[in-house]
Amino acid sequence: MSDKAALNLNPAALMELLRGEMEFANPAGILAGLSGEQACARVPGAPHSIADLVSHMLFWQERRTAFGRGENPPWEEVEAGDWRGVEPEDWDALRARLLDGFEALAACAGDRAALDADLSHGRNFGLSLASQTLHNAHHLGQIILLRQLLGLWPPPAE
Repeated sequence: MSDKAALNLNPAALMELLRGEMEFANPAGILAGLSGEQACARVPGAPHSIADLVSHMLFWQERRTAFGRGENPPWEEVEAGDWRGVEPEDWDALRARLLDGFEALAACAGDRAALDADLSHGRNFGLSLASQTLHNAHHLGQIILLRQLLGLWPPPAE
């Protein structure tokens, strides 16, 4: 593995980023109070709904969690597509899986040996996890913007 493909991370800081602490907004708060119909609503000119974005994030999050557990999920899943349609009745379960998945990734981030593990595609798991954190932040920002455009921001107070 090249030096460019390794990243030495502080596990505690990475766990905070994954859970939406520090500068990152809390994913549970961003997704709070959305019905399935609202999450699947289309904003004119936007290519994806909130539910589409969550499904896409979940796809990659579950792959990265598998890598963190030492598994090597097949690349054929990626070739099949990581943008899948979501129906309103699937929203609550989808959101719950994504939020549970943040905790699973955070648990992987706390495992120094897992972070340093080489992956089959030339990266260490720490770099892959950092990439997932940025991927999540990107799409969570899109979700906030979609909520604003739909008049659903800020979320209701819990």
